[in-house]
Amino acid sequence: MKATKNKKTHRRYDYEANNKLNNYVQIKYQDQLSNGALLLHSFGIPRLEQRKSGFCKQFTADYVEIGKASYKIYSKLKKPLLELKDVLCEIEIGKPIKSGKKATVIRRYTLAELKEAKRKSKIVDKDPVHAKKLSEILESRSFVYGDNLECRPYWNVTRTGRVTSHRPNIQGNSQKDRIESLRQGLQKGQVLLDLDIQQAEPSIIQQVLKYKFDSDPYNLLAKINGVNRQEAKSSLNMLAYANDAVKILQYWHPEAQELFRPYAESLDEYKAKLWEYGKPNGRQRRFADTLGGSRVYANRGDRNHRGKPMNWHIQGTIADIINNAALDVIKKEPAEGWRLLFPEHDSMYVICKSNQIQKLRQIVIAKAKDLKLNLSVDSKTYTLLPKDNSKKHLNNPPTVTKR
Repeated sequence: MKATKNKKTHRRYDYEANNKLNNYVQIKYQDQLSNGALLLHSFGIPRLEQRKSGFCKQFTADYVEIGKASYKIYSKLKKPLLELKDVLCEIEIGKPIKSGKKATVIRRYTLAELKEAKRKSKIVDKDPVHAKKLSEILESRSFVYGDNLECRPYWNVTRTGRVTSHRPNIQGNSQKDRIESLRQGLQKGQVLLDLDIQQAEPSIIQQVLKYKFDSDPYNLLAKINGVNRQEAKSSLNMLAYANDAVKILQYWHPEAQELFRPYAESLDEYKAKLWEYGKPNGRQRRFADTLGGSRVYANRGDRNHRGKPMNWHIQGTIADIINNAALDVIKKEPAEGWRLLFPEHDSMYVICKSNQIQKLRQIVIAKAKDLKLNLSVDSKTYTLLPKDNSKKHLNNPPTVTKR
């Protein structure tokens, strides 16, 4: 009978080399490591290598995946992973993946590396430099957040370079709750400043396409389709990250098809260029570069289409701007007396004085101009909460300034 090819197998796994490595480890390290660590190294990790990367090749997996492969409770994995780290494996714990779950990068040392004590680091750090630096700085800082006088979240970096909070996930709170909690840390004479890039995604998309609408496209589409502005915005933004924008237009109102076809064609042309440029060679993963020069890679094994590199390209560019602006704000803290709290997608929170708002806005605008982008920045300010009545601030709306 003719053997059928397993579609899930990416490459031939070197079982002979794996057996030699496992035999060596069992003899050499049986008295140095726990049974749990040895079992994870010789059983769980090889199973993941077979599915994800190859023998002694780097792969990324969350705790749930590692637990299933090792038949262990995922909450009990950190201890054996730390035992293996820098002894039998190169491990980085806590790298984020698209689902937002905790993930770990693992590469087992080869037999030659163990015998010759040449454990050279080979894990490829794909985090943008600015994102990694910012997350490290934020890890060392705390701030007042509601009743927590020393809030210190864990900060991770997503594929596109966004710096995200975990335990607690303050970025996941509603804006109202987030603002209310941050205002608790204000001192007399200070304001909480929310710097936000106005319409960041559509503005950047139109500028990279060199396409300009004659009037507000959201209002125009809303009028034609008889929907509200938010619904029109969602429909139009869908075109940017879809595989085929022109094809989607066929489901639109005839008048809208005619008006927005040039824009959809420009989108598809630009996406085709990104798709061709980011074509992987050999075992590499598909990628897209941002305007700031960061490289965003696809998750291994994901099914991609032409809209995804466009998403990485735009989202990564926003991260370039916000992260570099945040680092600049931090650099100038000693001289200016303001304090960066944290970024939030296309915005950031800063505690400052009212007369410093324009200077802070210009930092964000300047980082965009470095990438040849002209972006507008909104600034919303919130004042100290009254001590005698914590609900009085609900009648104290923010001050909003636009460029």
